[in-house]
Amino acid sequence: GKTTAVEDATHSIAFSNTYSMGARLKVTKTIDQTGDLKSLSNDQKKAMKFTLYKKLGDTPNPATDTKIGTKSYYDLGNNGYTWTGLDFGDYYVVESGQEIGNYNCTTTATIIEFTLKPDGSAEKHESTSTGLTAEASVGQASNSNPSVIAFTNKYTRERGTLQIAKTLDTTGIAAEDLDSVKEAIVFSVKRTKPT
Repeated sequence: GKTTAVEDATHSIAFSNTYSMGARLKVTKTIDQTGDLKSLSNDQKKAMKFTLYKKLGDTPNPATDTKIGTKSYYDLGNNGYTWTGLDFGDYYVVESGQEIGNYNCTTTATIIEFTLKPDGSAEKHESTSTGLTAEASVGQASNSNPSVIAFTNKYTRERGTLQIAKTLDTTGIAAEDLDSVKEAIVFSVKRTKPT
């Protein structure tokens, strides 16, 4: 607004400062294309969840830490999901529902964090972790550069072994014919389709 000062009068002006703890953390998800499973159905994407917690102690503990929220892989879409308005501090994301029948899943995460340098610019730090829990810190630098936890799942088909045993009754087979009889026995194994 506008205030006009008059001589020999007292005026009051109130100023209000609003500070925002605008720290941000982005979570992304990809499927490793070198695995046996290249994509997921929408139902599989909806079953896969990412839960964000604010870490209160030295190690992640979902039973006692503050749960911020949960998003599905379907919610993340192609560009990931960014939690905003976070307090500065340490956070972690727990992935669940990643199991797909007849596949083994290996989960890795790339963590990107930013810290403020003395000149006010952001310095990038990158690390990796394995498993379903990944930790990241958010601070002042994440106002303009969100911290990122980028999960990647690699699915490999479960493979078993097949052992074939044959018992041969040699009664009535001449000893000199036994080798040719054994060589004549052939087993054919045909894969129909994975289940």
